[in-house]
Amino acid sequence: MIEFPDAEGLRPTPDRVRETLFNWLGQTLYGKRCLDLFAGSGALGFEAASRGAERVVMVEKNHAVFKALQANARRLGCANVAQYCADGLEFARQEHERYDVIFLDPPFLSNYLPGLLPLLAGKLTPEGVVYVECGAAFEAGAGWQVVKRAKAGKVQFRVEKAGIVHVPVGKASFDENKLVDNAKAVLESVLKAKPASSKGKYLKSATVSTTMGPGVKMDPAEVEKIAG
Repeated sequence: MIEFPDAEGLRPTPDRVRETLFNWLGQTLYGKRCLDLFAGSGALGFEAASRGAERVVMVEKNHAVFKALQANARRLGCANVAQYCADGLEFARQEHERYDVIFLDPPFLSNYLPGLLPLLAGKLTPEGVVYVECGAAFEAGAGWQVVKRAKAGKVQFRVEKAGIVHVPVGKASFDENKLVDNAKAVLESVLKAKPASSKGKYLKSATVSTTMGPGVKMDPAEVEKIAG
């Protein structure tokens, strides 16, 4: 278990989001080189280290938070973790190593991302990926391919006593791919929330509709296949 101090803007990646991320990455990171550019609590970097990463580089500019990262690395015995007390953007400008996975979770109200991504293109291995966590919609721009996308935290779920879940998956301005990706992310979250003690059929029905439009029923079995 990691410990970290109270610090402005420090918001550890929630367990559910972290679980989804490492499901995307394939569970094991054996032999991978990872960069956690705005390490904060270190949740992502330490998770990568525990999943077999060959090397994890953590960068954090807040001195108090950095000291906590060092203490946690010693406590966990992470020999494959290197830590630097530096600004993430400046570190990226000077770094010459290449990484298989780069984690980006910059300060919540910062505007780092537009300037960072062009710098990181040359820091990736041929099959490398960048994970971006941000509080508002962000488009990577030309030259980048979005492999996976999900939304958490600001998605508003409404659950009725009968077990009916109401959740928006997009807007009329979203293209088809974005709507499908959001729907898959919601379905995955709902299915993962099934209690271990639950018996029998968990997803009994599914309906999709526009805000004021009629509902279109879907086959629950097909819906589960989509989520899978």
